[in-house]
This record gives sequence, C-alpha cells and structure tokens, in this order.
Amino acid sequence: MRLKLLPLAGLLALLALDTASAQPSFPCDAPRLNRVERAICADVTLARKDESMAALYRRAISEVPERWRKVLDAEQKTWLRTQRDACSGEGSQRSVIACVDAETTVRIRRLESWIQLQRKPD
Repeated sequence: MRLKLLPLAGLLALLALDTASAQPSFPCDAPRLNRVERAICADVTLARKDESMAALYRRAISEVPERWRKVLDAEQKTWLRTQRDACSGEGSQRSVIACVDAETTVRIRRLESWIQLQRKPD
C-alpha cells in the first residue's frame, strides 16, 4: 500500500508545482476577485496566457513613444473592463474560460501590432 501512495504523492506534488508556477498578472489571493479573475486563477492555461499578455503589454508600453503610452494604457484598461470582464456574463465556468481565452488571444494580437508599429518609420 505504501508503494502505491508514493507515486501518487509525487504526482500530486508535481501538479501543485505546475499550478504554483502558473501565476496570472494579478494576485489570486486578492480579496475582491471578479468571476473572470477567479476563472483565470483556477485555470493553469489561462493564468499563463494572462501573464504572457501582461508581459507583452509591459513591453509595448516600454517601446511605444511617450505620446502613445496614455492611449495604450487607456486601451488596456478598456479591454479589461469591456472585453475580458464581459466574459463573466457567460453561463457555465467552461464558457467563461473559453470566452476569456478567446478575448486574451485577440488582445495579444493587438499588443503585438502595437509593437510591430514601433518597428516601422512614422
């Protein structure tokens, strides 16, 4: 019996490490998470995608000219409120996750466009 528990314990430890390594761009232990944020925290893939998107946003903010930073920042805040958080109206948790995944993919593409535009002359 003990031999069977060791592999299971190891598997559980690996799963815990995998989940622990997938931190989104915000603290999952914050007291007032909305439904979308809770879904991101509960899903390893979404958590990783959220952090990737946040890293891309930080990169874009650092690379755009000063005059465009406020525009990009406002666009990000609007996206969070009107696109990502709108996924909370989806019915099931699975639907929320699918919606957030799709919206985050679109946002990543948009941020990549911001970065690409900086490589072209004005």
